[in-house]
Amino acid sequence: MRRFSCLLVLVPSLVALIASVSFGAVTCEWLYTGDDNEDAAVQLGYFLQDHGANIYSQGQGYVVVRETFKIILSPKMSEDGLDRIVVHVLFGVKGIYKGSHSFLRFINDLNSSYNAGAFYMNDDGDMVFTTQFTFLNHFTWDEISAFIRWVDKALQAIISANKYEFSKYLE
Repeated sequence: MRRFSCLLVLVPSLVALIASVSFGAVTCEWLYTGDDNEDAAVQLGYFLQDHGANIYSQGQGYVVVRETFKIILSPKMSEDGLDRIVVHVLFGVKGIYKGSHSFLRFINDLNSSYNAGAFYMNDDGDMVFTTQFTFLNHFTWDEISAFIRWVDKALQAIISANKYEFSKYLE
C-alpha cells in the first residue's frame, strides 16, 4: 500500500492545504487558522478553483460559485470558536411585489415549510436565501462540494414545489 502526506503552508496567512494519497485516491482539506475573513475568502477561492469549482466572481470577503444559482460564500472565521461559511442566494423580485404583504406572506410560508435555511427580504426588496456551513478550522473538498450541491438541489426542490409563487413574484 502506497501512502504519503504532503503539507503546504502559505505564510503569513497560516493557510495549509493538506493532501494525502491512499490507494490512488486524493483527499484534500482546506485548513485556515486565523480570523481574517477577507484573506479566508481569497484562500477559499483558490481552494475551490483548484478543485474545478465554477467560480463566477470573487470580491472582498466572498466567493461566488455558479451551479444552477449564483451561490455567494462568505467565510466568517474565529480563532477561538466555530468557523462558518455564510451562504446567500439572491432572487430578484418583480417591482410591483417588492415589500407587498402577499410577498412577505410568501416568504413566511417558505420559512414555515422548509428548514434548509432562511428566506428574507433585503433592503432592495429582493428575496435572499441564507444558510451556513459550519466547521472547526478545516473541511474537505468532498464536504464543501457536497454542501454546495445540497444548497443548489434544495433550492431547486423548493422552487419546483412552489412554481406558481416563484413565477408570480420573481423576475
